[in-house]
Amino acid sequence: MAEARRYVRSGARIVDYGCGPGRITRMLARCGFVAQGADISEGMLDAARRVSQRSAVSAISYTLITDAWLEQAHGSFDCVVCSSVIEFSPDAHEFLERINSLLVPGGILLLSFANRRSMWRRYAKFRYGTGEPHFAIQRNVWTVGQCRAALARAGFKLLSTPRYFESVFDLEPGLRWLSSLQFIGTLGLISAKKH
Repeated sequence: MAEARRYVRSGARIVDYGCGPGRITRMLARCGFVAQGADISEGMLDAARRVSQRSAVSAISYTLITDAWLEQAHGSFDCVVCSSVIEFSPDAHEFLERINSLLVPGGILLLSFANRRSMWRRYAKFRYGTGEPHFAIQRNVWTVGQCRAALARAGFKLLSTPRYFESVFDLEPGLRWLSSLQFIGTLGLISAKKH
């Protein structure tokens, strides 16, 4: 949430695109943003709503991603957060253009991408590949250069270099810092601004 606070004013409208069970959406709301979770799965949205009701988070809503919602939401968000979604998109350029259309001029995109350079990712894919179905359906596993090029092509200007995170080392408090290394962290988080 530090990235959201760095680039987006408190009270801004943020959509967590591909929110799943809404963990990030709730964190955004707790940070003072008007947060909306959006997902293609009604089941995930139901789960997100149940958890949000129990946690009594205000300034939060959830919606199903449909063509009608995309048209209605065109240009209405100050920020889009998209975590662990683009790697599964069949067409990354079309996906990023859709994200761009949701933003106001100068709006912010906080995007996590699957890090191609991660040795932990390579090891995990080798070790668990057949047992982990997400490896089979990931289409966009990028280097930072590939991510940068995809964002530029879709009308975004980078605001930061990636911050890397998530690996087996997260389980050991003294070793968590290793996940922040480009060759370890399985995900990269990058900030960009709509032209």
